[in-house]
This record gives sequence, C-alpha cells and structure tokens, in this order.
Amino acid sequence: MIVRQDIAALVQALAPVWPKLEGARIFMTGGTGFIGRWMLEALAAAPVTVEVVLLSRDPVRFARNSPHLARRFEMLAGDTASFAFPAGRFTHVIHGATDASAELTANDPRRMFETILGGTRRTLDFALESGAGRYLFMSSGAVYGAQPPEISHVPEDYMGSPDMRDPKSSYAEGKRAAETLCAIYGRQFGLDTVSARIFALLGPMLPLDIHFAAGNFIRDAMEGRRIRVESSG
Repeated sequence: MIVRQDIAALVQALAPVWPKLEGARIFMTGGTGFIGRWMLEALAAAPVTVEVVLLSRDPVRFARNSPHLARRFEMLAGDTASFAFPAGRFTHVIHGATDASAELTANDPRRMFETILGGTRRTLDFALESGAGRYLFMSSGAVYGAQPPEISHVPEDYMGSPDMRDPKSSYAEGKRAAETLCAIYGRQFGLDTVSARIFALLGPMLPLDIHFAAGNFIRDAMEGRRIRVESSG
C-alpha cells in the first residue's frame, strides 16, 4: 500500500517532465537495484508511452521478483562491461549498475574499480552508437570523500576526495574516474552526459541484508535484535 502511494505521488510530482519522455526509448542498467527499481516503477506508471530495454545479469530472477515490470519492459541478458549492443536507436541511456558492495571493495578492490570503469565505458560507447540524446550516470556521494565535521551540508562543487592511497577507496575512486570519463565523452564526442551523485537514501525496497546502515537498523528492530552503531553516531 505504501509503495503504491509513493509511486502515485512520484508520478504526480513529475507531471511537468513526463511529456518530454513521450515516445522515448531508454536503455538502462541497474534496474534491479534499489534506485533503478523505483525508476522502473515510476516509468511503468507514467502517463506516457515509454519503451525500456533493461540489461540484467539474471533476467529470470528479475522476472520472478518483479513479474509486472518484466512484462512491461524488455529484458536483455548480459554484463555491463561486455553486453551485446541491442539493435535500433535509443533516446536515452541510464547507467546505474554498480554493486555498492562493502565485501567486494574489501576483498577485490581491483575488480570493483574495473567493473565501474569498464561498465561506464561500454555504456558510453553504446550511447554514441545508438544515437542517444542524453546519458545519465548514477554516481555516488562517495566521490566527496570523508565529510569534514565543520561542513554540515556538502555542496555539489566541494572539492574533497577519497584517499586515493587506500584500496578501500576503489568504489569511490571508480565513481570519480567514471565521472571524468563521462566528461571526456561529452567534450570529445559531443555526448550530453550528466552525473547524479546519489547517497543517503531510505525507503521501501531498501535492502536490509547488506551494508546499508539504515536497512540494518530496520532489520534488527523487526527481528528484536539489539541495534548496533559501529561509530560515534
């Protein structure tokens, strides 16, 4: 019930934007994640005709978990770094597929970095080949690095950065490098790119079993566990 109400509110709030997407053909990665799922729900409920081709490593699992979305949109099996380009022209490309996995960052930081950069380059190349009018890269607030205590709100032009000497920065530095790659494709090839630095989200469909603190708090409260705060709070 809450999800349906939120989707309705989202569709209403975006009323001025929907006409711009009438007849759009969108290629999207990351649609199975928290943010991407909400985007697909909104597009499915939008009062316009929109075609979406969704790249997924496991379309069968996605169809099982979200059958209404699998029926509404076209699925393409593949990995972001090596997927076969779908045929035809596209108006937009949305690249949001990167697992913000603390475990992968800790155990295989090179793979994390290369996955982000390789997937971004592949989708940028596809955007050029498919004639896309705009490319959206879902970046992260991690690109700002640690937030200084004297700054209560991080401005978009804040020039802080992660510690590039620390392999644990592979996710954040991968996102930073990918933003630079987007800027290169914009300057060198004329592709209209935009990077959205997304972080600190909370809402229905947030995973409760990975490293997101808010999700862990909710899970522990639901299961009657003691809530742990592994910092000064």
